[in-house]
Amino acid sequence: MVDSKSTKPHYEISDTKNVNLLSERESATFNVEELTQFMFGGPDNYYELNTRRKLIRLALAHPIHQTHLPIEYLDADEHYSVTTRKSLLAIEEANRLNITNDKHRQWFYSIFANNHFALYIHTSMCLYALETMANEEQKREFVPLARSCYITTAYTQTELGHGTNLQRLETEAVFDRTTDSFILNTPTLTATKFWPGALARTANHALLMAQLYTPDRNHSCGIQMFLVQIRDFNTHEPLPGVELGEISSRYAHAAGDNGYLRLTNVRIARKQMLMK
Repeated sequence: MVDSKSTKPHYEISDTKNVNLLSERESATFNVEELTQFMFGGPDNYYELNTRRKLIRLALAHPIHQTHLPIEYLDADEHYSVTTRKSLLAIEEANRLNITNDKHRQWFYSIFANNHFALYIHTSMCLYALETMANEEQKREFVPLARSCYITTAYTQTELGHGTNLQRLETEAVFDRTTDSFILNTPTLTATKFWPGALARTANHALLMAQLYTPDRNHSCGIQMFLVQIRDFNTHEPLPGVELGEISSRYAHAAGDNGYLRLTNVRIARKQMLMK
């Protein structure tokens, strides 16, 4: 087992560049710098290219990049451990360096974590969903917690029997007027939430897509999104009624943290439904 917390290098890999690779690069028939500029929007957008190069230098200068084997040499648990540690450090470093632009922060996270940033879905897709689908009162409460990563989320839509076919989703959210709350269930095997990234080990909340039911209607009122706490803040253990697990190995995606979720009579406050 590789010690992912070690602060001392325990390996030595030659940094000698492959002569065949150097030869191929030098024999290119195009200007590498011009192509690079083109990929970033052309010479008029050179600021973004220079910013990315600066972020690469800042990210890769951190000593953590010299304290473990390359991820290709790690098993799934070791890979996850290293990736998670790098991801948390990436957030700390971005704050310390005062990187405030959201796009530049995502670049920095990705570079720092070797394109395996454990909270990518949370800091991009889920945070954007909260900012655009929550009402003003909800945003004041939830967005600061999500930005600070006190709340970490997994986008939980896909079900075992249903992928992007939203109208066929089976997860239920039944409104209970007497307690002003929702009762969440995955009533069938095919309703099991399956595949969401960061769900198996990392996230403490799920941004959950479910069919909304009210007591006076025997059919769905449509798909709604809910912010659901799934793990205890102190122990990180699943909350009562929440079953979580990791799905089997994924080819070329060992640290993806993809998981499944089942819910049994999990009750949440009405304000947990995004209401914009």
